[in-house]
Amino acid sequence: MIADPIQKGLRLHHRRLHRLIDAVEKHWNAEHEDADFVAYDPYAAWLMDVFDILSSAYRIAKA
Repeated sequence: MIADPIQKGLRLHHRRLHRLIDAVEKHWNAEHEDADFVAYDPYAAWLMDVFDILSSAYRIAKA
């Protein structure tokens, strides 16, 4: 809650978003060696989504 306004004020979100868009564009154009953005642990978000879905299903089934 505190970090987001600070990052917004410093335009960190804006810079990161543009860096991501540039990297995706370079990758799309088959220049992925020059991409500056590296997505670490790409499956971590997917695993968290699966865990969230399973926990929600458990809560619904339990009720």
